[in-house]
Amino acid sequence: MPEIKADLHCHTTHSDGSYTPLELVQLAKKIGLNALSITDHDAISAYEEVAHLPQDEIRLLPGVELSTTFGDTQIHVLGYAFDPKAKVLQEFCQACRKHRIERNKEILDRLWDVGIRIEEKDIVKRDDLRTAYGRPHIAKGMMDKGYVTTIQEAFRKYIGEGKPCYVPGKKYSVEEAIEAIHASSGVAVIAHPHLIYTKKVLNELLKCQFDGLEAYYCRFDARVDEKWVVLAKDKGLFTTGGSDFHGSTRPEVKLGCKLAPTEVFLTLWNHFQKVTGSQACP
Repeated sequence: MPEIKADLHCHTTHSDGSYTPLELVQLAKKIGLNALSITDHDAISAYEEVAHLPQDEIRLLPGVELSTTFGDTQIHVLGYAFDPKAKVLQEFCQACRKHRIERNKEILDRLWDVGIRIEEKDIVKRDDLRTAYGRPHIAKGMMDKGYVTTIQEAFRKYIGEGKPCYVPGKKYSVEEAIEAIHASSGVAVIAHPHLIYTKKVLNELLKCQFDGLEAYYCRFDARVDEKWVVLAKDKGLFTTGGSDFHGSTRPEVKLGCKLAPTEVFLTLWNHFQKVTGSQACP
């Protein structure tokens, strides 16, 4: 079996990353990756932007990261190998982005109330709903205008949870996200379960119709990852992995620092080929 170096969790300028889709693919090639899945928040448009590129050097698997709630807990759901033309997932992402934009405008209003004059035009350089901008973009706008010195300071003082300009976002349920992914012929994966600290929540979450678990994640060492590999096997789930790369907004996280197992990527890739009517690749 040929070795596949696949990072299945990364972000671009279509959500809260600092690299354009093309720049991200070029970086992946430069560091020796030969497979990649862009998992922007509530957006699949980055894949559409680079899907035409020759894939003899690097295979591009469609992906997405959906923000959901499970009771009172925020859960991120990764979707892979879906039909990128499926209306169900496109409409789900569009609805998520619409709510995100409404939330961001309310955050900007609250910032104005405390004397921080940031406008949407300072954050998004194009009028394009594909760009699912969020709080990191707002924080960068605050930094660019000199209101804070770092993105972390913006969150710590103003827009982080519990701070004066924070606005909670409307979230869809885990079940709704899984349904949208499955209806688009994709597979649903629990993102970074390492960050779910309540055992009861995790146990209930595992009763949902997930296909996989992101066992390999940037912030944790191999010993911690192995715990999730064992749990996934026990639950009959496959294991994915990725860096959660964002570029300059999280400079400590390097693309390719965590990878998915070769056999898992090939299973996802062959599923995608069948979904789109292409010939499966070895």
